[in-house]
Formats: sequence, C-alpha cells, structure tokens
Amino acid sequence: WYQRRVHGHEMSGTIEELGEDVTDWSIGDRVTVRPLDPCLQCPACLAGNSHICMKLKFVGIDTPGALQSSWTVPAHTLHRIPESLSLKHAALIEPIAVACHDVRMSKLQAGEFVVIIGGGPIGALIGLCSLQAGAKVIVLEINPVRRNLAIDLGLDVVNPKEVDIEALVLERTNGAGADVVFEVSASPAGAELMTKLVKVRGRLVQVGIFSEPVKVDLFKVFW
Repeated sequence: WYQRRVHGHEMSGTIEELGEDVTDWSIGDRVTVRPLDPCLQCPACLAGNSHICMKLKFVGIDTPGALQSSWTVPAHTLHRIPESLSLKHAALIEPIAVACHDVRMSKLQAGEFVVIIGGGPIGALIGLCSLQAGAKVIVLEINPVRRNLAIDLGLDVVNPKEVDIEALVLERTNGAGADVVFEVSASPAGAELMTKLVKVRGRLVQVGIFSEPVKVDLFKVFW
C-alpha cells in the first residue's frame, strides 16, 4: 500500500489555488513546503518542540506527496521563495535544512574530524555543511553512483566494504576516533559501526530513520 502512494516532500512550486480561509497567500506566489504537520496540543508541541510532535504527520510521507501535477498542503507549511532563487534550487531547501539542523545539533567545531555513514543526498549535504563549518570529513558509501557524486562535490569518500574503517579513522585521528559521527544510512551495518568510530566524549547524531530495531554496540559508549 505504501509503495502505491504518491511520494515527495522536497519541492518548490507556485500557488495555483487557495482554500477559503487562506488569507496570507496569493495565486502565483512561489513557495516551498516545510513538510511537518504537528498537532500543536501534545506535550512535545506545548514544550516548543512541534517539529517532533508526538502525533506528527509528515506531509508527503504520511500523506500523498509532491510528485504529481498539483499538491494540496496546509497553508501553515508554506515558505515564500525569494525572486532571486530559482525553483530548481529552491527544491533543495528542505534537505539542506535537514543537513544544517543535523550539523547544528552535533555542535561541530572547526578542525574536528567527522565521519558520515551513508553518502546519499542527506549524507552528502551533511558533508558539505561540515566542510563549510571547517571540519575534516570522510563519507562512507557503498553505492558507486553516490560515491562518484559525492567525490564530484569535493568530499572524501570511502567504500566501507573495501577498507578497514575503524583502522582508517584511528589512523587519521592519531588514535582518538571521530569527534562526530553522523549515521545517515539507516542500515543495520551503519548502526553497528557508528559507536566503534566515535572518540571518547565524541558525539553521535542519528539521522537515518530505521523501520525496525537494529543492533547497536552501546558498550562502546556507556561511560
């Protein structure tokens, strides 16, 4: 059933129709969508954390998405696009916002060493944001297409099936381990690897969304 649903939440477009009670927008406005529809009533929302609402609806995942000729969304999810930004580039706003949020949550500092497990779109964008923050970055990715794209973007990319990643990280950090590890793959292998790469008092940021429980070596980080 899920596979038959129309997907898509990273988008940009122009408003073609307005609901009766929508007053702050006009036909033709250029917009992108922040695809979160919180209840605004649960404890998380009332504490100011509506982005992780306990009853959150993810527009385009829990509801039909943007990969169709028109898309009906709540007006409160809209964000105006400046005229200086093309619709093509504006479609990247949502995934870039995710990457910026993840890097901000990591409290990344210039000069720190970062490992990103998973070099898909979000992993690559986290890598670029980390470079922009002045970090040293390696990305782990097994897919050759994704590896090549990340390399073209200027990232240092390693195939974890061909390299001893634990040894590589220790070598590049003088035996300390990574300051920050971003787990973006949502794979069992990534979950098991992440705690083996982070240094003592390092930071782990879980980005990938797992569909079922996985094994995590918490012994590495229990102190």
